[in-house]
Amino acid sequence: MGLDSLTLVAPDRLKSFQTMVILRRPDVAARCSRVRRVRASTTACLVPSPHNSSKGGVVARVDEVTRKKGRGGMKLSTGTTADRSASQAVDRPASIVIVSFNTRDHLRRCLQTAVSQHASGVVVADNGSTDGSVEMVEREFQEVKLSVDHSNPGYGAGANRGVRLCGDADVLVLNSDTRLAPGALDALHAYLKGHPSAGVVGPRLVNTDGTLQPSAFRFPSPLRPPVQRDPLAALVRCIPGASEHYLPTWSHTRPRSVPYVMGAALLIRRAAFDAVGGFDESFFMYAEEIDLSWRMRVAGWETHFAPVTSVVHVGRASTCQRAAEMLEQSALSSMRFYRRRYSGFRRGIGLLVLRAVMALRIGRDVVRYALVRDGNRRRELADNVRVWQRVLTGRSPVPAR
Repeated sequence: MGLDSLTLVAPDRLKSFQTMVILRRPDVAARCSRVRRVRASTTACLVPSPHNSSKGGVVARVDEVTRKKGRGGMKLSTGTTADRSASQAVDRPASIVIVSFNTRDHLRRCLQTAVSQHASGVVVADNGSTDGSVEMVEREFQEVKLSVDHSNPGYGAGANRGVRLCGDADVLVLNSDTRLAPGALDALHAYLKGHPSAGVVGPRLVNTDGTLQPSAFRFPSPLRPPVQRDPLAALVRCIPGASEHYLPTWSHTRPRSVPYVMGAALLIRRAAFDAVGGFDESFFMYAEEIDLSWRMRVAGWETHFAPVTSVVHVGRASTCQRAAEMLEQSALSSMRFYRRRYSGFRRGIGLLVLRAVMALRIGRDVVRYALVRDGNRRRELADNVRVWQRVLTGRSPVPAR
């Protein structure tokens, strides 16, 4: 790459010690996903598409621009992509963002494990908790950054808000009902740095009793709704030798590239996250991690499952408090995913299958309602039937966003 591939401008309008980097060659610009303005005393990196990240050499990216005193003025230095990627990531630990809503006791336990990690910082993005979570963080974890949005904009919006407080560090986004093992962040970050094509890395998730919590899944398709309980899993487990060849039933014992991982714990490469615009905030709850991995794959990044550490995930700590509303959000998010990511025949078939599944669930829950005698269970089933009916008829009072 010659010096004529860049124009380095330090206009008087900029504050002192700043440099603007502008690409002039279209072929170089096409390989770069973003341009960062930074202080001139630091490294400025033009991040390439991951399609080119394995090519190495000076043609794959503009690696470094430094300002040096003396007659040398601006200096352009280059090196291999792999070398520069490694050198830029070595010294900066990842940050941790915990998204919280009315889970004070779970949040406390999560923070106790998070603050002991080797992190650049820990952020709690609270979506308007009223159970004392905010006061608990302010009182017991003064080293933690706290961001509160009382409007409860949803999980993806909360995560985006927390990530913005982390500078340009890679970020581990956590549910508040998770607990990290000692050294978990370092193990995940080392894996991310060792796999430059990975935009998202998910750890091994376990239940509170230590049993495996399946967390790697296929993308939804027109005939496969976006659910984490695969109806074929039980059948596949009955076939000798088949479990390891079917993603929902495999043993989760080795690292591999997967379509998406459960969003309870996601280590996210900041360059990839910024390149796709972060979480889509129109997904209030559910499917936001599916959508993120989908858009990253379109942009050339991979999602990896990496059992380099185990993260305890309680599950449904927040959503169980508003079960009917969250069931409704799950259905709406599934329909939204098909509308946004599919088109034509595939979208039509996908939505038709989703509606058929909801109709079947109405019948199932009506039968269950007639058979059970427990009052609480009957109220739950009645709420479920109303949810499916509202979603099917388009009369859902839950914001579609």
